[in-house]
Parts: sequence; structure tokens; C-alpha cells
Amino acid sequence: MFDFFPDSRLSWDKVVPQKTYTELDTDTTIEPYLHSLIHYLKNLPVRIVNYSSVWEEEAKSNNPRKIIIKILGKLGLFPFKYWGPQIFVVVQKI
Repeated sequence: MFDFFPDSRLSWDKVVPQKTYTELDTDTTIEPYLHSLIHYLKNLPVRIVNYSSVWEEEAKSNNPRKIIIKILGKLGLFPFKYWGPQIFVVVQKI
């Protein structure tokens, strides 16, 4: 999902497993988006200490699309820095 201007709610879609898996990355029908989580947390009484899409943990791939997105994400370019295999966020309660 492309979320340039997320609202203040965390409106993620429910993750639904697929019946069969044809590729490694098709284990769900939708993945949470880090940018919407960061935006949501900025509206709470917390301080965001650190966040990452955890590109360094992504398995090597020969898929050109994944390779390009991974490179752009590691460079910190928007929106690619928010796309990734995982979501990692550290917050501190204010």
C-alpha cells in the first residue's frame, strides 16, 4: 500500500494466510506498513527511539524487483526505507 499521507489511525488490514504458497514471500495477503505505524505513534505520548524495516536480515534474492527495493531501502530513500521484510520499532513512553 502506498501511504504518502496516512491518517492518525492505525488502519491496517487484517492479515489473512493464503491457502497455498507459490513463493517464499506470499505467506500473507498484505503486510503492515512501517510508515503508517510511525505516523500513528507520533500521535501518541511516546518518543520514537529507533525504527527499521530490517533490510539487513532479508535473505538474498535473485528477484530484480526485490534487489532494487532493498538497495533503495538501505539508502534510506522514501518510500522504500519503510518497505521491508520486518517492522522493528523502539518507543519510549513520555
